[in-house]
Amino acid sequence: MADPDVRHVDAGCVAQAAASIAAASQVAVDTEFHAEGRYLPRLFLVQIAIPGGPVWIVDALQPELWPSLAPALRSTPWVVHAGEQDLRLLAPVLGGLPEVVHDTQIAAGVVSEHYPAPLAALCRTWLGVEVSKAARMSDWSQRPLDAAQVRYAAADAALLPALWDALSARAETLDRRAIVDLACAEAKHDALTDDPEAWRYAARDVDLSPREAAALRGLVAWRLQRARTEDRPPSFVLGDATLRQIARALPVTRADLAQNRRLSSRTVDRHGSAVVAAVQAALALPDDALPSVTATGSSASRQVDWLLLLARVDGHARSYAARLVVPWRTADAIVRATGDGDRSVPPLRDRIARSLGPWRAALVGDTVVAGLSGGSALGVVDDDIGAVPIVHNMRKSRST
Repeated sequence: MADPDVRHVDAGCVAQAAASIAAASQVAVDTEFHAEGRYLPRLFLVQIAIPGGPVWIVDALQPELWPSLAPALRSTPWVVHAGEQDLRLLAPVLGGLPEVVHDTQIAAGVVSEHYPAPLAALCRTWLGVEVSKAARMSDWSQRPLDAAQVRYAAADAALLPALWDALSARAETLDRRAIVDLACAEAKHDALTDDPEAWRYAARDVDLSPREAAALRGLVAWRLQRARTEDRPPSFVLGDATLRQIARALPVTRADLAQNRRLSSRTVDRHGSAVVAAVQAALALPDDALPSVTATGSSASRQVDWLLLLARVDGHARSYAARLVVPWRTADAIVRATGDGDRSVPPLRDRIARSLGPWRAALVGDTVVAGLSGGSALGVVDDDIGAVPIVHNMRKSRST
């Protein structure tokens, strides 16, 4: 692949760069940042590739460039790859994001089993291009950047339009283009929004009562706010294992909290009041405000495992990534929403659709309904695991 036309944005050409961005039908956007030891990574470089045109390199250490570039970038659709951090970093800098942001990593998961696939792997698979990642972990804060860094940064952005076109063509073939668009829109929304159910990952495979789960939920929310305030990764505040221990113990005073020998006196001094307040808030909740939980080893947990396997099998057969389409938390939500014993299809379909959301329901709703209503099972088909339809009157017909 030929080296892209790289142009560095400065005060003398910022208007030209903005005009070329505004005139494009879409642009590819990539960033370079340092994330180590921070809640929000520090942005150092932004690469903006114009399809069929130059790659504009913007030094994020020159904030005076953004007022000229921001309006054009907010009004032009983007293509990104694994863009969660890119969007989180650029939204405040630009004063918002464009309405349409397409993500090649998300698209790949909707049309193939590859998720979360790195850019180099997707370029190899879909474009037949090898991408060097040698400069990925280099020091992006240094100035001037060396030639290898600039080539690396520009090449990644320059490849995104062609990669998006290839994935879009595959989506059209599978009649999933609308699903890809919805999935990318959801990813954009999620990148900019705190997830109120994120605490469930800390509770996975752990037996907690509903009251203890409420305490963990409150502790995770407190930790996120503390991490944001201190600009540290959440795990640097308190780790998941520690939060689970606290949730199980339900300490109501700092003295109670100090009984945990894994908590240093410094940690109790620093966080004790806030931790105890989060626990006390959970203890004060009425029963109907407590979260539902899936007990380890229960019938519900086995159904979650089975549903995850069903999605893997179906994803292999129909070319989608189960890890994206039916992640663990979605499977858990489906089972909790359908766990009242009523497995008749119409109400089951509605509850499953609400748990999946629009684009997932369009892609796998029928598969999940068939599985949870007893309409399909997993078996060995042609030396591989596959979904097998169940004929419900088979036993009756054999007995007559």
